[in-house]
Amino acid sequence: MIATKNNDSIFLNILFNGVKNHSFPVNLNGKSFEDFKEGEIIYESGDESNFVYLVISGKVKIKENGVKKLQFRRDNEFFGEKEIIKNTQRTSSAMAEIDSTVYKISKPDFESLLKKVPAIKQNIIDFTNLTEDDFKENNEVVETPSMAKEEFSETAANENNNDQMLNETTEQKNEDKLPDYLKDLDEFEEIVHDDEIREAAVQLEQTDTFVEPDAPVEESFNELVVNDTFIESDFVYESQPEPETNSESIAEDSSGQEAEIDDKIIPIEDELESILEDKISLKNFNMILNQISANQNIDLTVQSILKNFLQLTGSDRGIIFIYDEKKAELIPEFNIGGKPEIPSIKISEGIAGKAALSKKLIFIPNPERDARYVGSFDNPFEFPAQNVIYLPLLDNQLDLQGFATLSFNEETLEDNFRRQLKIYSILAGESILLSKQLSLIESKKHLSVIGDVSKFLLGDIKSPMLTIKHYTSIISRFDIPEEIKRVITLLTMQANSVLDLLQSTSDFAEKRVNIKKSPNQLNDLLNNILDLLSEFVESKNIKLFKKFAQNCTVNIDARKFHVAVYELIKYASAELPSGGKIFFSTEFLGKEVQIRIYNEGKFQQPERFPLVSRGDLSLDIAEFFLKAMGANLNVAEKSNGGVIFIISIPVTSN
Repeated sequence: MIATKNNDSIFLNILFNGVKNHSFPVNLNGKSFEDFKEGEIIYESGDESNFVYLVISGKVKIKENGVKKLQFRRDNEFFGEKEIIKNTQRTSSAMAEIDSTVYKISKPDFESLLKKVPAIKQNIIDFTNLTEDDFKENNEVVETPSMAKEEFSETAANENNNDQMLNETTEQKNEDKLPDYLKDLDEFEEIVHDDEIREAAVQLEQTDTFVEPDAPVEESFNELVVNDTFIESDFVYESQPEPETNSESIAEDSSGQEAEIDDKIIPIEDELESILEDKISLKNFNMILNQISANQNIDLTVQSILKNFLQLTGSDRGIIFIYDEKKAELIPEFNIGGKPEIPSIKISEGIAGKAALSKKLIFIPNPERDARYVGSFDNPFEFPAQNVIYLPLLDNQLDLQGFATLSFNEETLEDNFRRQLKIYSILAGESILLSKQLSLIESKKHLSVIGDVSKFLLGDIKSPMLTIKHYTSIISRFDIPEEIKRVITLLTMQANSVLDLLQSTSDFAEKRVNIKKSPNQLNDLLNNILDLLSEFVESKNIKLFKKFAQNCTVNIDARKFHVAVYELIKYASAELPSGGKIFFSTEFLGKEVQIRIYNEGKFQQPERFPLVSRGDLSLDIAEFFLKAMGANLNVAEKSNGGVIFIISIPVTSN
């Protein structure tokens, strides 16, 4: 094969998006081009990670250890960066799928590029599943100037001693300012929300056999009644009326034959059953579910949806659109690997518009050959994808909420994977609907407005959360491992927590006290609450730590107590900078127990103090329900700009 081996071919690579060639900090070497024949190994797992590879022409197949789905890199894409960034040997293998030409960037040059050209790091994050944390870990390795080992060791030792003395002095000053219960912060245990999900997913991946349900699935679904679930048992994904069957409504592939469009009407429960029976891992399913109730911010929700879709499909490029019902347009909201300017899409225009209008998943190899193709948005990527998935994101009522355009590395879309995408698309649509509605409520800061929309809170927003509960209920009916059942329980708790927040906001607006007290083991209750809240704070890149005293029994309404704690955590984290910390501790004081929430560090906008003005809705809601349960809330402003919430609750037994 013939490839253009010059500097221009290098700078066409997406690794250098936005980088001017005259500002390139390393020298390009024409000897770094290398040709590989079809089937030739480029590197193998266990090799030293010496190069990052730019694909000048051809196609390279990549197999990561422990990952079944293959990845492919084509013209103007790159590979081999992950192991260098993580400073490990090769954990993947690369082979030329066809005759290919690559350009090799040495490890020192690549590390120099990362250090001197910030745009390259961002391009890697956009193109791969690496995150900022991966780069931070790598940055901890500091290059040392060449000097005698003895001289360096002595210098480093002196610097370490100085740093240690400075840190100890600073820590001692900080501790002197803290009350006793906030000293020894290193005794706090960090809370991470996805440990159990990750462990369960890994164990499920390692399981060779799948246990079939004890009874036919159809029988268990027949037991469902309308009052118990939001989705009726005969719910179907496909929309009515049927799409037109003329040449404009059926996609053609590169050979001129009609592409397969799945028109079979399948109940959603049957689709779930087929996925489980085909031994498909629940890992990705759990990941999507876990995002649904996580964010009130529509931007964060859309980002989570797209990143999960890309991980599910093995794709490297994708775009999420939000549907504007008034304009009947798809508005581009978030993209990875897309063009800087992507126009809105009129419903029924192009392949994407047709898919949105018919509410059908459409997969087309070589979409440019399709008669309906519109170049500005039907393949809106910096480097056009060879195969594209057009996926409407519908809510449970089959109303269009958004749309996903995804590149796809494979040339065919298997039936079972098509069914998975349909289910995920509904979950994503429900997530967008929920975020839209919660964002609307979050923007209403005054109590009078909250009261006006209380019926809205209990109506429209309730539906998507009941849908989530329904899906998790269906999965829990299968005979699945205990680890997965635990995950499903957590997801159900997550859905319940959102419903409680909505109900409580309405109760507060109307000053309606609806408390149902019962004895609760405090530490167990707090662990469950913090498991749910940890994802909320982690979405803001804030860490949550806990340190509990001896367990005791308190007489409270567990669900209303969760609402109160959530509102306090939300307030405490509202203006913390990225990387901030929140500490959660308890102290047993005989007849009562004190729960303390301490915010470490200064707020970014200290001029908003005093905190105790009680004007914030979150504090008012928390105090309203704590007082109704017989608990007391005190708020103290820290001299360093932080805040401490102290909740005092009578103890019934210990």
